[in-house]
Amino acid sequence: MSLKDLLELVGKDKKKIAREQTAKKIATGVGVAAAAAAAGAVAGVLLAPKAGKETREDLKKTATDVVETIKETVQEKVENAKKSATKTSQDVTNTVDDVQEKAEEVKDDLKKSAK
Repeated sequence: MSLKDLLELVGKDKKKIAREQTAKKIATGVGVAAAAAAAGAVAGVLLAPKAGKETREDLKKTATDVVETIKETVQEKVENAKKSATKTSQDVTNTVDDVQEKAEEVKDDLKKSAK
């Protein structure tokens, strides 16, 4: 196995780890936001002294608002994840390029010293 093959394996592992971490952050953020929004909305509507029809209308409106908030939050998290993945990918590429350059320099130095 060549140095290049090893570097490619390391690069793939780093990318996989970065993707997994980003996915966990997104899932956690969305879950917390959804739970907090739903709990607050339900508590607010149910504790308000209103007639049944008004309460149902309020629940419907609140549910719609919560869904929209969740959609916006998810969209923001997806955009952040894309930016993070792009940056991580570029960082890994730069690191691999640097290592390859260093390996070539070492190889050239070894050839020169062997003469």
